[in-house]
Amino acid sequence: MHEPTGEPKPRRYPEGGYVTSKDLIDPWQNPFKYERPGKNNARSFDLYTYGADGQPGGDGENAEIGNWEVAAPN
Repeated sequence: MHEPTGEPKPRRYPEGGYVTSKDLIDPWQNPFKYERPGKNNARSFDLYTYGADGQPGGDGENAEIGNWEVAAPN
């Protein structure tokens, strides 16, 4: 993680960022995947899980779930 460069600047930015990937655990006890910039959110980040089986692809409970699939609230 890189320290944000925009204003306002953080006062006490921790080395390595605020959150690490090991802090982000999916419902199946696997680490969430994090990419910045994201493949689906090129101006931001992708946060996703491979689902219950922990493998890319799949259907139902084994399907990938990512933040790009969430609709913005109205």
